[in-house]
Amino acid sequence: MKKYLVILICLFTICSCTEEESPYYEGGHYIYFRNSYTSDSIEMSFFFYPGQDKVPVWLKLESGGDIFTKDVPVKFSVDKDLSTAAEEDYDLPTDAVFHAGHQKDSTQLFLNYTPKLDDKRFKLVVNLDASDAYTPGPKLYRKAVIIFTAIPSPPEWWDSDIEKVYLGKYSDLKYETLMSVTKVSDWSNLESPEKRALALQFKYYLQKCAEDPEIGPVLDEDGRPMTVTVIG
Repeated sequence: MKKYLVILICLFTICSCTEEESPYYEGGHYIYFRNSYTSDSIEMSFFFYPGQDKVPVWLKLESGGDIFTKDVPVKFSVDKDLSTAAEEDYDLPTDAVFHAGHQKDSTQLFLNYTPKLDDKRFKLVVNLDASDAYTPGPKLYRKAVIIFTAIPSPPEWWDSDIEKVYLGKYSDLKYETLMSVTKVSDWSNLESPEKRALALQFKYYLQKCAEDPEIGPVLDEDGRPMTVTVIG
């Protein structure tokens, strides 16, 4: 009897966790962030946007249950207990809409540059609020966490594929030099031919410097000549 009771408790626990953590519903209208706030945060550095005082950040949303048949306003607020950012640091979306017929959608908030970001990181925790038109999804998907600064840090798009095929190992100095040469800071939405063209432009610049006895090779942070992995 005790054995069966333990099994039933375990099954109940598993079902409860699944219901809490899995953003899936049948019927009704639900909206939630696509990623769990406990395991996936958004990181942004103004270092990658030289001269810009305001940078957009996408909040990616998803719907559950019945598909919306008309556009629905989406409401957000800031969890001030969990955030370290001040009100001057951000602008929440005021006219966000989840569009009819869509299962996935997104909207923008804006982060504002202030000098304090030059040597500190701040956290902004955004709540997805309820409305008469929808119910927020599971608790883990009702918040989005954004970490922002102006300190150099690897951009999300500089992943293993970029490292292997185009630019090689990341360093702050390499990225700063890349931006200076190509005048492009964000590769997130670039197609493969565009990435290749920029990587080759950077490679030829490094080669030209290395071949010029008055300039010499461009050195990376480890003191070795800066290199890239793009072939061509």
